[in-house]
Amino acid sequence: MWYPPASLLLFFFCFIACDLYSPDPGLLSQGRSHLQWVQELARHPRYGPCWMEALRQLDGGCKELNEEQQSHIALAFAHCHLQRSGRKFPPCEIGSSIRDCTQHMDPVAFGVYTEFFTHAHAICYFLHNEAWQQQAQDTVHRLISSSETVAHQLESTNQLAEETARIQNATLRSQEQILRDGELLGQMLRDSSQGIHRAFQELQNSAIEQRVAFAEIFNRVAFLHRFVVGESNALYSVFFHLLSGVTALLLTSSQRTARARLILLTLVGANIYLERVVCNFLLDRSEEGYDLTENISFWVGLTRRTFAGLCIAILAYFIWTYKDPAKQNQEVLQSLQETRKEIQQLLQETERLLAKPELLFQSTKPGTDKEVSTDMGVSKLLFCSEKRAETEPKEYWAEYQRNEIQTSSPRQRGWPSSQAHRALSRQHRQSQNVAPRLLTISIPVDGTPRYNLRSRQSLQDPGSFTS
Repeated sequence: MWYPPASLLLFFFCFIACDLYSPDPGLLSQGRSHLQWVQELARHPRYGPCWMEALRQLDGGCKELNEEQQSHIALAFAHCHLQRSGRKFPPCEIGSSIRDCTQHMDPVAFGVYTEFFTHAHAICYFLHNEAWQQQAQDTVHRLISSSETVAHQLESTNQLAEETARIQNATLRSQEQILRDGELLGQMLRDSSQGIHRAFQELQNSAIEQRVAFAEIFNRVAFLHRFVVGESNALYSVFFHLLSGVTALLLTSSQRTARARLILLTLVGANIYLERVVCNFLLDRSEEGYDLTENISFWVGLTRRTFAGLCIAILAYFIWTYKDPAKQNQEVLQSLQETRKEIQQLLQETERLLAKPELLFQSTKPGTDKEVSTDMGVSKLLFCSEKRAETEPKEYWAEYQRNEIQTSSPRQRGWPSSQAHRALSRQHRQSQNVAPRLLTISIPVDGTPRYNLRSRQSLQDPGSFTS
């Protein structure tokens, strides 16, 4: 087998070390015999535990052999020997010094201690030698195995080196060929780069022309898109507002919502104008088609929802505030019927009073006038003129009845006629120099008026005619 130089050097140094370290044969044999004797005693069934403990101290103390450890080992051996011989041995606590343990010994025990001190040195020397021998053998075996491994690795390395040399030679030849090909390729690259540069310049010019053409196409497409979006939105707006106008006409066809027709149609026209303004504004401002469609849809939808909400609110207002004329006419007719009944009752009362004319006259204070309330609650002053003593009651009553009939007509109720007022005033002036006598007519009057033909507000505010 072939060994590498490093392994040979290691072997050489190991042999030199073995030659330099020559152990004492007598001390080795003495240590070997003492160790065998102690091991045999350790196998004794009676005294074995003590010698086993001494051997454990020997194993631990020989690794760090000094005078203190050697003394403790000798004390352990002496204690076991004296115990086997049946002699007393002073106790030695763990951790005590050698002086404390040996100062109370008798001469026999101290002699045994001294003898085992020498034996402990020989045994430790033997154990150290054995350990060194074992370590040396292990080292040699490791060196041999390492040398074999290194030899195999060196052989592999040598083979790899030869293979590498062949590969390098082939690589050199390839590199020479590559250099020649590189020069040719460089010339070809220069030629191709010039051709590519010319082609790229032509392509760049063509790209610029195509960019201009595409920009023109995109502008036309964008214009067409805005035009289509605007016209389609206008068409949808026409349909929507046409439908809205028809719906407004249908919803206002009834009498209840007829007053809202003009307002709704005005809102339809205003919404048409507002949508066109919004669409034109967005078409002028927007650039991207998707955003343009979305914005127009959003704002047109918002205006239409607002328009629908206003129309619904206006319809609801007119429906809520509507008053049925038929119902109002019915109330007026009922009020007229009640007025007719009251007039009939008043005429009956008047006929009853005419049947007894003496009830019409009674003495009163001079110069006093009396306000007589009519059946409808409208204040009416009937001036009862001061009559002369020679005036006939029937003539005066006929004149008063004519005035009463004129002022009680539905068209003149609440205001006395001008002729009657002038006649009464004339009679009043003629009767100033005559002793006054007041004519008083008692007419039953209800508290609250029901209807006044000259004012339609009497249906809503009955107290507006009271005075």
